[in-house]
Amino acid sequence: MPLLPNRTTGRNRRPVRADIEGLRGWLAAVIVLSRLSGVPEEGAPGVDGFFVISGFLITGLLVWELRSTGRVSIAAFFARRARRILPTAAAVLAVTVAATSVMWSAPRALRAGLDSLSALTLVENWHLIASRRSHLQPNTDASPVEHFWSLAVEGQFYVTWPLVIIGAALLVTRLGRLARLGPLLLITAAAAFIASGLYSTHATRLDPSAASVDTFARAWEFVPGIVAALVTHRVTSTPRWIRCVGLWLGIASTAAAFALVDPNLGFSGSRTLLVIVGTAFIVGFGTNTEGTATGILACAPARFVGRRAYPLCLWHFPAAVLIMEALGRTWWAACITLGATVLLSEASYHWIERRALRSSWLRGWEVPAGHLRRDRARRRLRERAGVSAILVVIAGSAVAQLAAPTRFADPSYVISELGR
Repeated sequence: MPLLPNRTTGRNRRPVRADIEGLRGWLAAVIVLSRLSGVPEEGAPGVDGFFVISGFLITGLLVWELRSTGRVSIAAFFARRARRILPTAAAVLAVTVAATSVMWSAPRALRAGLDSLSALTLVENWHLIASRRSHLQPNTDASPVEHFWSLAVEGQFYVTWPLVIIGAALLVTRLGRLARLGPLLLITAAAAFIASGLYSTHATRLDPSAASVDTFARAWEFVPGIVAALVTHRVTSTPRWIRCVGLWLGIASTAAAFALVDPNLGFSGSRTLLVIVGTAFIVGFGTNTEGTATGILACAPARFVGRRAYPLCLWHFPAAVLIMEALGRTWWAACITLGATVLLSEASYHWIERRALRSSWLRGWEVPAGHLRRDRARRRLRERAGVSAILVVIAGSAVAQLAAPTRFADPSYVISELGR
């Protein structure tokens, strides 16, 4: 049953936001360079900007699908996300596990393997909390895949927020008030923002390291992007000079955050807030027509890096940990690390990510259902089974990490069990 009336015809596509693609490139470049230079020590706040972008893009995509087709397939959404993130992530984890098994001692290599298993099931953040390890401060015993905590938080957002949108759409459909979907989602997002913000403040006071990777403490960072997506139709009708001012404010706020390199400003500090506000202004006020501001964001180099932002962010950390541990933290080791990161990212982008997006893998979940009742019933059963499996894997893995941290986070326990 359609959730919303059709408003556009079938093959319409949402326009590409060149400024957002360029912004992804700027953020990815800062993340990689800050990791190699060690300034600031706990890493750049670019990850927070990516959370805002994810909230904006995912909300806009699902609401657009509802309004253009009258329905949304959660299984198709999961399939699209899986095709984009899993092949590259699996390749990074496989190469990292192979490298650590050769370069490191058995206990530490085993710990990297446990970390990689948690990363693959999108629960690396809960794994870090369970093992009481911090990513905020550099250490000589860092895991090469601990940066997957941010992908885990995003993956958990990809699972929960689409279900909220579908639930809200079903509710307004049953009540016969389709126009209330936007306000209902805004109210829901505001409630999540308040609850997550209060929890984040409390959790940060108790344990900053755990709070910095806690999904519930990070959830509020997606909300500005969600709000921007829900009000974008109003922003596009505002005068151009207002959009230009908003975009320049966003650029200035984000740039100011990267200029603040005080290592004492950790999670939830002023740098984080500046990036979140700045990114929200950029995605909210940008329409690709704001002149110089758009030109800065969407310049060719930034868009080139932006298309490769995902593999760059995945490869840079294991490359930095493995290479700099072997060669030392020197300027030439940093150059070698940067070169390896660029080469691995470029190879992943062309040979893994683009091929996965163009292949027929998982496309069967994305094609429209057949007209026959039997085809619709089979598709509905397959969708429910697939969605249920994803929910069980992520939720079950997270619970297992927190309920039995010794079994899943302590390599000595695993070694003792294998030795029996």
